[in-house]
Amino acid sequence: MKLILGTALWGWVVPKATCFEILDEFYKNNFRKIDTATNYPINKDNKYFRFAETIIEEWISANGVNDLEITIKVGSVDNSGSPVNNLTFSFLMMSQDYYLEKFESNVDTLMIHWDNRNSEESISQSIRALYTINKKVKVGLSGIKYPEIYYKYLKDNNIISSIQIKHNLFDSYYDKYKPFLGLSRFDAYGINAGGLKLNSKYTATSSASIRGITVSSYQSYLVNLQILISNSKICNSFNDICMIYALNSPGLGGIISGTSSKGQIKETINSFKHFLPLDTSKLYHDLLNFQENEEL
Repeated sequence: MKLILGTALWGWVVPKATCFEILDEFYKNNFRKIDTATNYPINKDNKYFRFAETIIEEWISANGVNDLEITIKVGSVDNSGSPVNNLTFSFLMMSQDYYLEKFESNVDTLMIHWDNRNSEESISQSIRALYTINKKVKVGLSGIKYPEIYYKYLKDNNIISSIQIKHNLFDSYYDKYKPFLGLSRFDAYGINAGGLKLNSKYTATSSASIRGITVSSYQSYLVNLQILISNSKICNSFNDICMIYALNSPGLGGIISGTSSKGQIKETINSFKHFLPLDTSKLYHDLLNFQENEEL
């Protein structure tokens, strides 16, 4: 299981100086996998288009680093959140060249992202590009509306190294990508359901607040979860619960954590290192029972 640093909030509620602190702490603890996308942050302010990746580039330059393992997701043409994309063969090949020049040996995976298409013809051209790109770097998928089309073309000669799926107690795309189970590694994002908390207060810059999550609709679930973990005596926070749920989920090989402060990344790293070697399967099954009882 790999811990992957997420960058979706960089430039939105996480200032550049804090991003550098997060990267310093992550790297110091011998973690190398970073996830970013052309359209991060998706804050509808076009001057921040490619902002997250630029911060990574500047940090690499400042520190002389050449051993990161960056996953870069391409497809969206802006950071407005609109469904408009460009996933043509030529654009994907251009993106490969652009990122290999920008990040050099730090590139690990290029992912197709933001794909709402249902046209087999256009998707097959994107897949053709992936076969070519895969000669230089790994390739993957994220944010795919119709993964079954990709599976149709890839099942007999799969080159997809990893697939990013939303996966948490309340919402999961796991079944949507299930045909790829055993063929590709699944990396989970959104494991804390957008930044929910058991009892801490939310601020205007909290992840849940800026994502527009109606926290009150989860309140009864969170109360019951607090009772559940008080009996287990294994964890103390919603983030701990989410970490255990992800670590035990079949097929998952990575957890993407989008922390927004140095303190949060330290807490996440400590939690990951603490729970990874432990047998937390009993609490995981308790969480599955919780889902069933709550009809989630």
